[in-house]
Amino acid sequence: MSRLYLGIDGGQSSTKALIAKESGRIIGHGRAGPCNHVRTCQGRAKFFEAVSGSVNAACNQAGIDASTVTFAAVCLGFSGGPEDKEAHSRELIRSTKYKITHDAEIALSGATAGQPGIITIAGTGSMVFGRNAAKKTARAGGWGYVFGDEGGAFDLTRRALRAALQFEEGWGRPTVLRAVLLESTGARDANDLLHRFYTP
Repeated sequence: MSRLYLGIDGGQSSTKALIAKESGRIIGHGRAGPCNHVRTCQGRAKFFEAVSGSVNAACNQAGIDASTVTFAAVCLGFSGGPEDKEAHSRELIRSTKYKITHDAEIALSGATAGQPGIITIAGTGSMVFGRNAAKKTARAGGWGYVFGDEGGAFDLTRRALRAALQFEEGWGRPTVLRAVLLESTGARDANDLLHRFYTP
């Protein structure tokens, strides 16, 4: 059987897995839920669910038994960086070679085919990552929703909610965001709106 290679892109919005043959031909795609930070509440369980779900789906499409396959190499790019995800990944995926990094590096490599460049990620979070001809890298952002992620979906939603609630209280600038948020979520009022956001 041809040597098989696995790539995983684990972000805060979704997790995608791709299986390719040694020739480079892609034989399986898989997608699952978000690959959250391992150390957050239920993070480890969600990590296992996202990685195993995406890999199993890719294996099913490729006609491979996920419980027995050993990959020639695996590259995993995760939102928030490797942390302790390598050990967890080894529990789920058998391979003779592992490369674990952050999702910005794999996005840049995919966009530039390994050449120098800069990429901006604006998903649930945000990050800018670049690599020059000497292979030196630099980053800005990607520190998570508590400390950064400016311009990401979480940050923009939080800013919109703050503006709407400040207007609701009578001390914020006039804004249509209150009406837009109520209509888009189906909430009756500001209290109902907050309840919807805080309910898992």
